[in-house]
Amino acid sequence: MSNMVTLSIIFLLFLLITLFWYQLSGLCTEESMAASAITIMAVTFLSGFAGNVKYVYLASAILSIVGIGLFLMNRGKGRKKENFWERVFSFVSPSMVVIGIVFVYCGVCFRKALFTYPDEIYQWGSAVKYMTNTGRLPYGSEFTGHAGTFSICSTFQYFFSGIGDFIESNTYVGNFILTFIPVMLPCRKSGWKRWKSVFAYAAAVFFSLNLISYVKYYTILQDYVLPMWAGGVLAWILWRGEEKINQILLFCSLAVTAAMKSLVGPLFVCMVILTAFLSDYFRDCDDHVTDFRKLRAVLQKKYIKFLLLLITPFFVNIIWSGVISSNVLSRGIGTVNKSASQIFSSILDKSFVVIESSGKIPHMSYVIFFGLYAMGIFLLVSVLRKHKNEIRTVLFLYLVGAFLYMGVMFYAYMNVFGASDSETVAGLERYAAYYMLVGVCTMLFPIFYRLPEIDRSLKIKAVAVTISVACLYGTSGNFIPKVSSLRRSQESEWKKRVETKEQVEKFRELVGDDGRVFLIGKLETNNIKMLTYELGRQYSWDLDSYTLGMRNKGKQILINVAKYPELLIETEYKYVWFSNPNEKKKEYDYLRHYFKFESAEDGDIYEIQEADGEYRFKYLGNVPTWEE
Repeated sequence: MSNMVTLSIIFLLFLLITLFWYQLSGLCTEESMAASAITIMAVTFLSGFAGNVKYVYLASAILSIVGIGLFLMNRGKGRKKENFWERVFSFVSPSMVVIGIVFVYCGVCFRKALFTYPDEIYQWGSAVKYMTNTGRLPYGSEFTGHAGTFSICSTFQYFFSGIGDFIESNTYVGNFILTFIPVMLPCRKSGWKRWKSVFAYAAAVFFSLNLISYVKYYTILQDYVLPMWAGGVLAWILWRGEEKINQILLFCSLAVTAAMKSLVGPLFVCMVILTAFLSDYFRDCDDHVTDFRKLRAVLQKKYIKFLLLLITPFFVNIIWSGVISSNVLSRGIGTVNKSASQIFSSILDKSFVVIESSGKIPHMSYVIFFGLYAMGIFLLVSVLRKHKNEIRTVLFLYLVGAFLYMGVMFYAYMNVFGASDSETVAGLERYAAYYMLVGVCTMLFPIFYRLPEIDRSLKIKAVAVTISVACLYGTSGNFIPKVSSLRRSQESEWKKRVETKEQVEKFRELVGDDGRVFLIGKLETNNIKMLTYELGRQYSWDLDSYTLGMRNKGKQILINVAKYPELLIETEYKYVWFSNPNEKKKEYDYLRHYFKFESAEDGDIYEIQEADGEYRFKYLGNVPTWEE
């Protein structure tokens, strides 16, 4: 069975679960797709608790069959008076067609894509691969990544890659579909009369990712999914017209958003909760915030539910902490030798620097982003016919929140990130893009989608054209490698990943997968993570050269060479693999002389053997680890 056929079956399961919620609960198609994604993530997570994440496919099949039955019999809250084909076309909305186009695009353009980004290789890719191979959630002694940074996104990525052999490119497909599901939420109940607006809005969001985001389109990082879920729900709340907020769907959406990334996920959830609260309050007071006569009644009778929503992000994190016995809210790994003034100055400097992309066209800096969003807010408020105070207040708070977000980043660099990351403010561009992306759906939706609340004046049309031209201009650079895996085989990281795979295959031809290997010498961090990903627990990257100890805690113990093989065997190492002789030549020569083995050239592999209390190194072969 070809991989595209397998992907199509999985995507069909997703659509049928959508049909289940559409018919059973009466949700519109856009909300049903969000409910389907939430269901898949929740069931996969619970299946992991039950002992095997593959139970999600059985549960999906059952829900699909029930959904088909309900739809054919026209039962449930979603039953309609139309005939069968009218109901079909009502379910297959323009938003669903957009998600279908996203699926086809991902399946074709992400084909044979490989993990090359360090965090994909070591953490998120390893998490999905671990679930596929073991059927368990990614934590425990056999998992090579950091269990404390678990993301619920991994469960949806698994859903698209868990049938059959693990195929890395399938995780990209699942992740990008998960990204676009919340984008379509504000298009709720859009019939085919508005298909042009839906397509225009979706296209604007797709191309704007190129101008704002820091990573490529095909990624399994949370750089797209988390901010687009938070931003899509925000747009869904603000641009819902006269509809009421579906509190159950809001609660579930916030639960998964909080679980997408520790610290940042709960932070964005609090933004959504504040938005939902203000939106309800303004509408209860007829858009007049000073109507305090109603405040007491609504606080007592209605708004108590928002206290429950506030518990959501922390409840999710507490559950995961209980599973792995680790605090996922603050890892506290980098609090040593940090200069607060230096870090603050670095953050401030980077805020004014344009974020550079891999192509010629730069992404936006914080300052450019702030100015453009301020102009956009002024424009939208000026053309609003309804809910002017509500929208203006929320969007103004979004701008104020940019400064608060900087404060959170300062806290993170002082208390969460490692010292080296903090001193260079590494990754700030990514986290800056997080916040910018949260506002994308809210700002673009009323510009490209015809809303009764918006006066379609010449100003709005001119802005829509300007944004479209900017997005098209953004494709004039190095765009194709960003949106597809085409021409990626020439990039250095891709070549390195392919070489590592070939390297490990040759290594296993000599030693199999029996016993752990100790790599003597130093490699670049990305090389080390690639080896860890390929070899799994057979190779542990936190130990290297002549030292043993935890890198994160900054403790390393120099080993007496005479005790070297004994200590290695005690820590369950069976093989030694030499690397980079130019850097460690003296140490290698001393070790070779002491234990009387033939050579210590780059790539030499030895098996540690013990006989009568003495240790010897048995030569197995050579697999080079170092490229000159």
